[in-house]
Amino acid sequence: MAGLSITQILRRSFDAAVDAIKIVPFLPSNTNVSKNFIVTTGLVTIATNAETSFLLLKNPSGSGKSLSLTKVFVGLLFNNQNGFFNIYFDPTITSNGTALTISNTNRLSSPIASTMQAFNLPTTTSFGTKILTMPIQQNSSAVQYPLEETIKLSEGKNLLISIDNAANNMPTCINAHWLET
Repeated sequence: MAGLSITQILRRSFDAAVDAIKIVPFLPSNTNVSKNFIVTTGLVTIATNAETSFLLLKNPSGSGKSLSLTKVFVGLLFNNQNGFFNIYFDPTITSNGTALTISNTNRLSSPIASTMQAFNLPTTTSFGTKILTMPIQQNSSAVQYPLEETIKLSEGKNLLISIDNAANNMPTCINAHWLET
């Protein structure tokens, strides 16, 4: 840079620095936003205080996808009662229960459809292998459990969420969020 004034040298350095800056659009931490899904059971009254199969998620054989559970919201309408929800792999299913609508959380463009299947109040003869138990404390109305994609479901596998309420006739709902990859 011999023969250049200090102003010219600084200007060239500034121009080079500006050229090196890249503008990167903001993306959420989960860049697969169009592959995020949610299902809700809606409010359902559980007649018994025994553990009840409540939400069944199925990843059909040949789907080519993996489900990564990211959050579970559990809502119970009760006073001075405790409850639990449990997550199981590979329950023994005799009836799927009522089919639920799965929604893509992306409403910014044409959302893709989920390959998973979801059912409320399935009939099971075995809950399966328990992988998680979480308490719901008295006088709670809704509890969120972030799972950070730690529970994964490969194709051809099933996942069951059960509710174990401390009282009869307890209105309950579950919202499950997941990522498909």
